Amino acid sequence: MYKFLMAVVLCLLIAHSSYAQEQVPENLRHAGQNALNNIPNTAPQPQTNAMGMRMVAESYYKYDALNSVFAFIDSSEYTYSGEHTGDAVNTPRYDQRLVYEPFYNTSTIMVAKRCSATYDQFDNRSSLTINQWNWIDHTWDNDTLTSGDLNRQNRPRGDTTYAWNKDLGIYIPSVAWAYGWFNNGLLAAKASYIHFDTGWERLNNVAYLYYYDQQQNLIEWSLFVSADRYGLSDKHLLTYNSNNQVILDQGFDYVKMGGGYNDRDKIYYTYNSNGLCTEQLMCRWRNSLYNYDTIGRYNYSYDFNNDLEETIYYAYKGNGSYINENRYQYTNNNYHQRTSTHTQTWKGGAWAITTKDIERYYYYAAYFPTGVAQQKQGKGIKLYPNPAGNTLYVDGAVQGGYITDMQGRVVMQVTDNSEHKSIDVSALAAGNYVFTVSAGNVTGHHKFTIVR
Repeated sequence: MYKFLMAVVLCLLIAHSSYAQEQVPENLRHAGQNALNNIPNTAPQPQTNAMGMRMVAESYYKYDALNSVFAFIDSSEYTYSGEHTGDAVNTPRYDQRLVYEPFYNTSTIMVAKRCSATYDQFDNRSSLTINQWNWIDHTWDNDTLTSGDLNRQNRPRGDTTYAWNKDLGIYIPSVAWAYGWFNNGLLAAKASYIHFDTGWERLNNVAYLYYYDQQQNLIEWSLFVSADRYGLSDKHLLTYNSNNQVILDQGFDYVKMGGGYNDRDKIYYTYNSNGLCTEQLMCRWRNSLYNYDTIGRYNYSYDFNNDLEETIYYAYKGNGSYINENRYQYTNNNYHQRTSTHTQTWKGGAWAITTKDIERYYYYAAYFPTGVAQQKQGKGIKLYPNPAGNTLYVDGAVQGGYITDMQGRVVMQVTDNSEHKSIDVSALAAGNYVFTVSAGNVTGHHKFTIVR
């Protein structure tokens, strides 16, 4: 039944082929400007008293063996509106991204690219415009524009990327994606279309179909490549454990002669008691062996906050032995956000820095959710000290209340209804909270901070 629905969705997709910005803090601007001595402009930030942290800059370096330094490659600045966020792992929902690069391999850093995003009434990104900086004319040149639309359920129905034609002075369609959805909100299919001078091309397009189990886990996806008509090309089957975690990803190649699938590869996943992936074991089908053969594995280790701290890739050398190949090391702040990435390569029996290796630094700044800032403050209630340490004092006729973190999760209930009370908050982590109290027929919201 699912596959029949997928076929219907694919046919439908083919038929449809046709605010005030927050400023980047001055000390974070132009991250990586001092490329001469290759020291990041600011250090990765520890936990602060912010209500939330979002990435406002990042910088990228690659090792220069000739000068034995990490050479500056580029850096980016992000500005946001509202409560949009992003970090090194989750794509920033920025209003604008500015990219800086060295000026023709000199030590001068100049702006090179601008990415500007807009959002619709449902807070979905509705357009992304990319401009390239013209270093001669000192103006922005148009590059690409991506725009999309939604269906009645507020889900993406399609998006189109346009390339700027300088001679004609207009945007010309380049590539488009169409999407199909199940009623439960899961993606059923997506298909791409390429535009040539004569219009939308039927050849060299691709489509993906997705299948799910009763728990809404993705259990299969198939790739179709168009060559006058859509034909199967690739398939993946996924297996889950009782915690709905992927433990096996099997890849198959479609064989046109005979209409079947050939085994291609397998990836096995292992998890620790905290539910974090600790290993990916990769195998590839060998016709000569008529069996799968191990090709390598990734091992993952985590810090005391359960944030990814190190990834090592081991290449399989046969007879049950592995050899180190690449190492990725990460640092994180106390908001579980990545602040740096460093790579090393195994060489001569030890970890070394080679021309393959890079460094990335990520910088964060506080933001304050407007929903909290706009809440009415209760009358007749006094909360102190603010910031607080291990004890918070409340004066006033409080009938009841609770404390939430900045994601709205209730972290403590307050039942003491005395006029003068002390609340032990030693179990709460440093950060910002909201104390919601009831006093008579008035409900008040009080922001406070815990510092250690």
